[in-house]
Amino acid sequence: LQRVSDRFAAPLLGYLQLVPVRDFVAAGSVEIGTEGIARIQRWRSIVEALDQHANQVPDNALGRLESFIRTPMTQAVGPATCPDLAVSRGSAADYFADRQARLERALAARCLELARDAVARGYRALQAHFDQTLAGRFPFVAKARATRAPDADFVAVRTLIRHLDALDADAAGAPVEILNALPGAGEASRFVERLQQLRPLLSVMVADSSVPPQTGVEWQVDFRTRRAEEVGADQIIEWALQIGDVTTRYGDPADERVGGWRAGMRVELALRWAEGSALRPLSSAIVGVTGPEVEGDRARWSYEGPWSLLRLIVDHQQLPSQLGAAATASSARDGINLLFEVVTAPMAAANSLIRLDADRTTRVWLTLQL
Repeated sequence: LQRVSDRFAAPLLGYLQLVPVRDFVAAGSVEIGTEGIARIQRWRSIVEALDQHANQVPDNALGRLESFIRTPMTQAVGPATCPDLAVSRGSAADYFADRQARLERALAARCLELARDAVARGYRALQAHFDQTLAGRFPFVAKARATRAPDADFVAVRTLIRHLDALDADAAGAPVEILNALPGAGEASRFVERLQQLRPLLSVMVADSSVPPQTGVEWQVDFRTRRAEEVGADQIIEWALQIGDVTTRYGDPADERVGGWRAGMRVELALRWAEGSALRPLSSAIVGVTGPEVEGDRARWSYEGPWSLLRLIVDHQQLPSQLGAAATASSARDGINLLFEVVTAPMAAANSLIRLDADRTTRVWLTLQL
């Protein structure tokens, strides 16, 4: 290209710059046409770029092309290098910039092809591990089946997270976008997106307790956060949430309604009705519905096992879609809204017997921030 420029293009372009030739062309004595003008401009840019390169002008077009060929194009194409590739638009009038843009597009297409193959393989490995070790186990089950579902093994969940991390690396942090581009992979992309949303919390929950730092999940609780929707809460004299060795009560200062949870800690919410209240909680055996443990004037919701905190949340969380019109900015708080319901009935004044014909449901709320 340098020889063609030196022997033909540069002399011809110089000839075209002569005043008599320019006047001759301007007078319409010869028809160059749009295509001819584009060719002249293109060769002029080539000659200029070659001159700049020969004179070592910084950031010249040919120098950029050579740098691109020497570095990105000679590196192994893969997840580690593809994210750093930039695809320029190029210009038909700039020969070297246009050639670089074409090479960049070809390399980017190869990167995308490799990423799709890697993501497809990574997803198959993730799905196989999930199906074999975690499907049907808590917390990877529908809410309706959560109570009786066996607990997922922490080691298996850690392996799932490693598969998800590897999938992110193969896709340069965008596995959902790449899966969305694959035919018939809509369900797979939605599954991966849900796992990505859960990963921060799951990673802390299943962290190896023998490896520092042992931070666990930090929590803060607020009692009676949706008072407009409470029923019978004013009859309750004592509210206590116990997580591990920490017990906090309604009325405690905010800095005392905090703590940490780690796998295996017992979680319990206990409510006690006032001595002078005419209402008493009813046990599940009496009312025939699932509810808390009831003993006298107390009701307790207790959770044990490796996923105790998450089981409490799954059983009682009310999503925004379930809160309805009452979920206004003034009544809703940041955090996880938890609803606890227990069937209560008034005590007969004469004989202290519970009147089952007048049972009602007490509804109380608390908000948990993790």
